[in-house]
Amino acid sequence: MPSEHQYEFHVIERQSFEDLAVANQFIEEKYFNAEPFWIYSYKHKSLFAEVDKILKKRRSWDQQRDLYGDQESSCLEVCFDDDNYIDSVKLRIDFGVSYVEVLFELLWLFRTKDLVIIDENLRRQPLNFEIIDRVIQSSKRWEKYFWGEVKE
Repeated sequence: MPSEHQYEFHVIERQSFEDLAVANQFIEEKYFNAEPFWIYSYKHKSLFAEVDKILKKRRSWDQQRDLYGDQESSCLEVCFDDDNYIDSVKLRIDFGVSYVEVLFELLWLFRTKDLVIIDENLRRQPLNFEIIDRVIQSSKRWEKYFWGEVKE
């Protein structure tokens, strides 16, 4: 669960998204289940090893989770099964501090790995910094953090 100063995205493999997302079958009551997409694409957790150059890998409380960055700041969380194949990936951007460089580098990496991101409103977003920055800055969490209230 993201904190008050974080915006959360789901990260999934593009081809599995295109093959499986047609019927929105993995969205239930505003909850996105990324696991079927990753099971379908069958990708090893090493797909994200390069993230360590952007966000340092840290020890996680869960042995089936790799954490890059700080859980209370910008981070990438990779969950995997007993055989180290990915179940889900979440990206949290901490907008309480400068996130420009981290976000820019991660978006570039996601493009090279043929990944897509799903925002908190369960919409696929292009891997474009300006668009993602606008998504973050137009969020209710951003408004509440910076202005103390959410404008309706």
